[in-house]
Formats: sequence, structure tokens, C-alpha cells
Amino acid sequence: MFHQFTKGIIFLLIVILQVDTIAQFENLKNGYPAWNNNPDVFEINREPARARLIPFSSSDKALKKSITSSEFFQLLNGKWKFNLVDNPSKIIKGFEQPSVRCE
Repeated sequence: MFHQFTKGIIFLLIVILQVDTIAQFENLKNGYPAWNNNPDVFEINREPARARLIPFSSSDKALKKSITSSEFFQLLNGKWKFNLVDNPSKIIKGFEQPSVRCE
């Protein structure tokens, strides 16, 4: 008798969880959560991305609390070049050289 009761409780919990999951998505047109349809949502339940561990060559520079005073800091803003290929045999030789143009 206890075994049947336990099976009944487990079955009931599974049904409740499924109904709850279905209820979360029933108001959305395509069945996906709202954040999945929004390209502006970059992160959920996490702190903003950042790089706080910048090394300094001296404690005096570190105590200035300015990451730009470290000689190891480099901004990645600017113009980048890319060469997307279907397979490795199509890679441009010497692509990393500044003289090679990819357009």
C-alpha cells in the first residue's frame, strides 16, 4: 500500500511540474521565453562583463587605480580584419601581416 501511495505522489509531482512549465510558455507566440526573442538581452542573472585583473609593474602604478597606467593594458577598439573561409585549405597565407588586405 505504501509503495502505491509513493508512486501516486511522484506521478502527481511530475504532472504539476509539467503543467507549471507549460503555463510559463503559453502566452508567448513561438513558445520561447521572452528573453530568447530579444537580441538586446545580453545577460540574465549575472554581473556585467569586465576584466578587473590588470597587472602592474609596480605598486605605485597599481595604487593610482587607473588601468591605463599599466603597460600591460591595451584597448581593443579600432579596425579589425577578418577572413572567414569554408575550410582551412582556403586560408590566405600570411593573413596576420599588416600588408595583406582582406576585403
